Amino acid sequence: RDDASTHTLRKRAKELTYQLELLAGDGDGPARALHRGFADLADRLGEAVDLAGARDFALARRDDLGHTLAEHLAGAIAAEISARRREARRLGKVLFAMPPRRFARRAVRTMRAARGVREADAPQGSGSAPADPPLA
Repeated sequence: RDDASTHTLRKRAKELTYQLELLAGDGDGPARALHRGFADLADRLGEAVDLAGARDFALARRDDLGHTLAEHLAGAIAAEISARRREARRLGKVLFAMPPRRFARRAVRTMRAARGVREADAPQGSGSAPADPPLA
């Protein structure tokens, strides 16, 4: 709703995107779809944050740009910020529609399924459990 909240939400969306990237791996399942959704959300919010900086720059340069032009630019940019925030809200409603417990259960199932694939691909006959794959 304001610039600081938009920026904070963008940071949280990016953090979740990075975490989902670990779950999604190279696959194309539900975790990858969530990853793409949160990446899109972070992009929309990032556009709003960048536009807010441009609006503030125009308003800070009123004397250089002229008051009329600066106000016109600020108004046009504010309309674009509102549009990006509306897009982000629509996307966020879809992404956050799942209750947290259900989301957590799905994340655990996704991790177990991905791990099962990795374990099946591990060399057989070594006599020890396969090592966890590196995170990076």
